[in-house]
Amino acid sequence: MVYRSYAPATKISAIRMSIQGFSQKFICDSLGYSISRQSFKRWGDLFQQTRRIIRDPDLYETRGPHSSLTADECNMIIELVQAEPALFLTEIRERLFDASGKLLSVEAVHHNLVNRLCITLKKAGTLNIRKSLVSKYSFVERMRFFPADWLVFTGITINFFKSIKPHILQFMS
Repeated sequence: MVYRSYAPATKISAIRMSIQGFSQKFICDSLGYSISRQSFKRWGDLFQQTRRIIRDPDLYETRGPHSSLTADECNMIIELVQAEPALFLTEIRERLFDASGKLLSVEAVHHNLVNRLCITLKKAGTLNIRKSLVSKYSFVERMRFFPADWLVFTGITINFFKSIKPHILQFMS
């Protein structure tokens, strides 16, 4: 069975015509749709369950996830992300709560950032721990010939030591 979506006005018209006693074939011909027997039954059951209330479709509430942030809150989040792009979602959530008193879930913050504000975050690259251990041990292996009191670590990268290693070896020989 294939599900077809019908506009609320079509459903209301079909139910009203059904209540007035028109046949299913006449209703389908009048509305220009081929409405299944199951759809008529489901709509009729819903009409019975809602105590025979038919409302204007334009007055229906919006369905689905509601936009949970005001324009001011959206602007605040944009400014916050521009000022501190490395914030975690939980930190954005806390700052939003501090500013407006509105507590959203982390998922709602993410949904608003991506879908409403079109802000996507680049994920950090992962580091293979085995590769970093190999480079650490290879550095230690290369430095084993130097006395410990000769070594001074100033935050210079290993690549610097690779470049000066030939000069050190010449100095020691």
